[in-house]
Amino acid sequence: MDINALYSSIAKVYDLELHLNGSKRAVDFFVKQLPFPERKRIKVLDVGAGTGLYTLAILKHFPNARVVAFDLNKSMLEELRNNLKKRGLSHSVRTFIADASKPIPELNEKFDLVVTGGVLEYLNLEDAIRNLKTYLKPGGIFFNSPMKDNIWGKLVGLGFKFKPYSRERNIKAFTENGFILLKSLKLRIKYFPASLIKEGYIFKRVD
Repeated sequence: MDINALYSSIAKVYDLELHLNGSKRAVDFFVKQLPFPERKRIKVLDVGAGTGLYTLAILKHFPNARVVAFDLNKSMLEELRNNLKKRGLSHSVRTFIADASKPIPELNEKFDLVVTGGVLEYLNLEDAIRNLKTYLKPGGIFFNSPMKDNIWGKLVGLGFKFKPYSRERNIKAFTENGFILLKSLKLRIKYFPASLIKEGYIFKRVD
């Protein structure tokens, strides 16, 4: 089964999995650390948005945000749209299918915030950052939550067909592409089991 077929097969139960493994609470914590005033009308690009984990958390904490969310998988995107409709948030989010590793014709604007959570592991890291940077305003924020390069992250990678990048390579890929690291975010044990496999990095575009 290829990766697109895998995600299509689990789209209906993906939100339940995120709830059970602590990812929803972890993302809530990550989003609270983003350096924007809560009422600011930020423009956000959610890359590889899946069923809307980050999109929904961002709209919860930044109710005036406008989000553009895309994913390569049609089934996951349908679940995202359903989640938005249930919460009356469809007007705040534009969604479409796209590939994060390539130029995105649907985008002709720049964003205050770009978010990636578990998508860069499927791509050439440096090339993907270079591509996504073009959609971020100078001085904008890029938040990445990679899978940890430890035994737990590697086990998850076996199931989901990716290999985690090391912490050093994650940071270097950003700093060599015109970013500075503002903050590293570690999850405490109360976010278990997500704390075993996830971490977060807030970068700022400085070139």
